[in-house]
Amino acid sequence: MIPRTAFYLMRAMDTGLPTILTGPSIENGDIQGVSDEMGRIFADNIPPGNYYIVVWAPYNWIIAVQSPENLTPRLFALESDAQHVLGIIYVPWP
Repeated sequence: MIPRTAFYLMRAMDTGLPTILTGPSIENGDIQGVSDEMGRIFADNIPPGNYYIVVWAPYNWIIAVQSPENLTPRLFALESDAQHVLGIIYVPWP
């Protein structure tokens, strides 16, 4: 990720991805934060479940993807009482 960039973890819903991203929704269980000076993200006490990472890009929120070649949104399965290393997070920059 980019240093000091806003992001949020958006809970995956059975209805699929929203057509418009308007920012984090506390009511839906989204968890928000800002990457550190090296672009890393850290979050504690996240309820288990499936999440997408959504990143603030100039003028818009963008969902992280599988890779630069595969623009499928990347789904993260987070388990309880576990530490997860997510590796490189790819965002299709506008």
